[in-house]
Amino acid sequence: MERLLSVTELADRLGLAKATIYKRTCARTIPFIRIGNRPRFKESDIERWLNEQTVEPVSGGKGK
Repeated sequence: MERLLSVTELADRLGLAKATIYKRTCARTIPFIRIGNRPRFKESDIERWLNEQTVEPVSGGKGK
């Protein structure tokens, strides 16, 4: 079974405040599992979610 991250662990890994993680779970904009009343996060779900958030650079912009 895959290890589940707590809010504190995920916030530390992403460099975000715990409040931000809680806001995203309330808004359901981040994948999570609820165990009792506590959200937990599968590392694989978070990795996939992060990949979906990637913004690709636009070609032909400044710096060329």
